[in-house]
Amino acid sequence: MQLYGQQRIPGLDFTAENNGATYSPVFPLLNAQVSKRLKSKPIELYIGVENVLNYKQDNPILGAANPCGPTFDATSVWGPIFGRMVYGGFRYRLKIED
Repeated sequence: MQLYGQQRIPGLDFTAENNGATYSPVFPLLNAQVSKRLKSKPIELYIGVENVLNYKQDNPILGAANPCGPTFDATSVWGPIFGRMVYGGFRYRLKIED
């Protein structure tokens, strides 16, 4: 588990009070993986999950509907933009070491 603290994000509206900056929220990111080695076999199975809590940043690209407009900003990505991802697979070892 990783806990991401506030991150400074330059804003589009520059004022003396905020110096043109806003801050991202604090958010956790949790990943997990489990592996099982088959006894006396050169195969290991695994399954994992990334972003278990399914945390996503809303609207990572500002002004995406008008990419030539003055409010377009693709540099404000501060967190995950994809949701939960589950994966699985196997590893085959060429030489068994016991």
